[in-house]
Amino acid sequence: MLNSSVAVFWYLQWNISAFVALLSLLATVIFIYHNLRNYPPRNTADFVFVNAPFSIFTSYYFFLGLVSLFWFSDYTRDHPTVHLAITIFVGFVALHLVDYSWRRDWVFAASTAWILFGMAIFLDGTPQVAALVFVGVLSSSIARATIGDWVDSIHARFSRVINGVDERAPLLGERH
Repeated sequence: MLNSSVAVFWYLQWNISAFVALLSLLATVIFIYHNLRNYPPRNTADFVFVNAPFSIFTSYYFFLGLVSLFWFSDYTRDHPTVHLAITIFVGFVALHLVDYSWRRDWVFAASTAWILFGMAIFLDGTPQVAALVFVGVLSSSIARATIGDWVDSIHARFSRVINGVDERAPLLGERH
C-alpha cells in the first residue's frame, strides 16, 4: 500500500506527500529488516523468500530515500557533490553491513553495488569514479563474505560423505 501510494503521489506531482510516504516506507522496511528472526537464515527457503527480498528492498529504498531528499531543488538534483555524497554514504553503509556487521549481508551489498553501477552509467567525473570504486570494493567484500561460507559447507558435505565410506578390505593387513 505504501509502495503504490509513493508511485501515485510522484505521478500526481505531490512531491512532499510522496517524500513522506517514501520515508514511512523506508522506516517500515528498515524495521522489518532489523527484526527478521532467524538471521542468518535456517535454510535456503528462508534465505530466498524472506531475507534476500528484504535486503534488496532495504537497499533500494535506502538509496531512493537519499536521492529523493535532494530531488526538490534543481540546484542539488544534478550537482556532482551531492551525487558523490550519496555514493559515499550508500557505499559505506553497504560495506558496513557486509564486512563489519554480524549479519554479513552480502545480498544488501550486491544490490547496492548493482545500484551504484547503474548510477555510474549516468554520471561523469568524480562521482562516476567513486561509484565504480565502491562497486569494486563491494564485489571483493561479497567474495570475502561468501567464499568462506561456501568452503565450509562444501567441506562439511564432503567430510560427511568420506566419513561414511569404510574400507571393506584394507590394503595392508593388521600386524599381530
